[in-house]
Amino acid sequence: MHFFALLGAVVIINHTPSHWYMTCARWQEQAAKILVDQRLPEEARVKLVLYLRRKVRGKCDLIVGK
Repeated sequence: MHFFALLGAVVIINHTPSHWYMTCARWQEQAAKILVDQRLPEEARVKLVLYLRRKVRGKCDLIVGK
């Protein structure tokens, strides 16, 4: 359930979900939170992080161990 709530919140950010973007810093912050959220299955966490990464323009690496 939490996965769908989070995904829904991400989609609602803009009227045209295919045309919104997030900053690298914001993605890194959200990815770190998502990857440690034990309420989501690991596969769902990875898919959500990868989906959000597609919304970042340019080079952006995941910072691990922050």
